[in-house]
Amino acid sequence: MKRLSDSRKPVSKWLVLYAMVVAIGCRHDMGDDASRSLPKEIPSDPVKYRQVLDGYPLSGSPHTRKRKKECLLCHDTIEVTIQARGNTLAIDPKHAPQNVAVPVAHLFHDSAGAKEAYYHMGSQKDGDYDLWVYFSSDKGKARWSLVEMSPSKKLRVVKTDDFNYCDTTYAARVSDADFADQKHNKCSYDVDAAASGTTSSLSATVFFHAVVARLTTLFAVNPRTGGGWIDCNNGCCT
Repeated sequence: MKRLSDSRKPVSKWLVLYAMVVAIGCRHDMGDDASRSLPKEIPSDPVKYRQVLDGYPLSGSPHTRKRKKECLLCHDTIEVTIQARGNTLAIDPKHAPQNVAVPVAHLFHDSAGAKEAYYHMGSQKDGDYDLWVYFSSDKGKARWSLVEMSPSKKLRVVKTDDFNYCDTTYAARVSDADFADQKHNKCSYDVDAAASGTTSSLSATVFFHAVVARLTTLFAVNPRTGGGWIDCNNGCCT
């Protein structure tokens, strides 16, 4: 069996290590948010939760878009529908709802057994999914959370992050919710940025970084890529 040259041994070791990190990272991205309990601003009692939710009926037009399916080494998509709740024009990240969160969008898909990659949300058989915004007293800033209510009425947060404007010059038009790639690309960031450089040397270090950049493009799921969007005072990213 032909042995690897000394210059290639470090590369092969780094590639094995990188593959392990990618695998662990993917599992973390898929499952970490799903284990989080509800913030205190979102009602934890299912009856109270439903009462608050019903106070913000579906509004605007539903939008059905192709979204990346949560999977490793695939480019599969599923169709996900998003629709605004209440009046999204009244939402302002600088003055986010305090004490009790406000639901701003309802999301669903019918691909049983599949999850949408960005929000980690299952199909309608898994539960109802609604996106809430609020001022987090624990974090001291505006936040959003996507909450799942299972068929057994169990509540859990499947995704949460900071809530802010995507463009302070945008003029709001109508209460609406959609996905950022359809409305405002500033809510999304390019995962391929690291792969745009060129290599001028075939050294082990440069070769490794070039391969890492390409593998990152192939495997990584940027947590801010392809997020959601609501028509607030200036257009807001979720």
